[in-house]
Amino acid sequence: MIFRLIVYIIILILAVWLGLVLEQDPGYVLIAFKHWTAETSIWFALFVWLVSLFVIYYLYRFLIVLTKSHGHILRWHKQKRFVKAHSVTGAGLLALEEAEWALAESLLVKGASSSNTPVVNFINAARAAHEKLDYRRRDKYIKNAYERAEKQEKLAVALSIANMQVEHHQYTEALNILKKVHDNEPKHPYVLRLLKDCYLGLKRWQDLLPLLPALKKHKALDDKSLRKVEQRTYEKIFRAENDDIKALIKIWEHMPKELQIDPVILKNYCCQLIKLKGYENAEKIIERSLKSEFYPELVTYYSKLNGLEAEHRLKQAEKWLQKYGENTTLLKALSRIAISAKAFEQARDYAKKSLLVSEEIDVYILLALAYQGLGDDLHKQSAMQKAIALL
Repeated sequence: MIFRLIVYIIILILAVWLGLVLEQDPGYVLIAFKHWTAETSIWFALFVWLVSLFVIYYLYRFLIVLTKSHGHILRWHKQKRFVKAHSVTGAGLLALEEAEWALAESLLVKGASSSNTPVVNFINAARAAHEKLDYRRRDKYIKNAYERAEKQEKLAVALSIANMQVEHHQYTEALNILKKVHDNEPKHPYVLRLLKDCYLGLKRWQDLLPLLPALKKHKALDDKSLRKVEQRTYEKIFRAENDDIKALIKIWEHMPKELQIDPVILKNYCCQLIKLKGYENAEKIIERSLKSEFYPELVTYYSKLNGLEAEHRLKQAEKWLQKYGENTTLLKALSRIAISAKAFEQARDYAKKSLLVSEEIDVYILLALAYQGLGDDLHKQSAMQKAIALL
């Protein structure tokens, strides 16, 4: 404190001394520029010089602060725009969930200009337009999203439009997109699932067939859903008109073993085999299938396998009778096979047993054929009359 007080006293003394000196001889300063001249005292010039230094110094400080603040201001402005865009986008997504399609579209498009992820805005705006069935605007937004998308985002854009098209049964348009995506992403579960939906919608069963292993391998569907798709695909393929028995057999041999015991698939496959005169293949499959479970329709098909040894089929059918017991389907089949084997007495007896369970026209016809084989015209006529009466 004392040292500082001494310094202040010395400065004060020097100032008083300087003032007295300047009062006696103030001197002057002359400034000339071209034809302009300015003259003033040294004291005033010194004062102006000090003030100028002070102004320049603080102006320099102000400019430095302003320069540094500019970045902060820009960041603040950008942050403000981001928060606003985020708020608008959030409101748009909420409106989308609430099925306010027009409001959602408007908000999402508005928020896209300031959003860090405009692709998300345009994809969801496209969905809003899609739900309004405004496909022109939907395609416009999808185009905007695709133009702004990074390489890794283009897949999301493609899948979004394909999904929307599938939802509105525009399967052909969706398939065009998905085929290209599938070439680049052959293992993508969602791509596989959408392809499955397209082929199902277009009923292109032959195209769906090679997709089934990939659906299973890459877990695109849960087990229950996959089984339904497999069942329907093979059922439709085996039900469709087909003149290539080798191709049919190849499909059967490569299908999952658990599906080879599906009743509907078995029925349709055997029916096709019989149509194409693949009697031996049908016989093997039916005999194998009936070892563990009784399938009435397969028994009926078995009884109609022309061109094979009827005696063998009769013995086999009698084994099933012992195993599964008497029922109309099996008794009718036995009567039909017995007629083919020319075992007319057995055919008659099986037909009569079947009639005790249920009177049916085709059983009376079988009975008439059995009597015809036995040369009993009277009972044949009686059986035919009863068949006609049931008509």
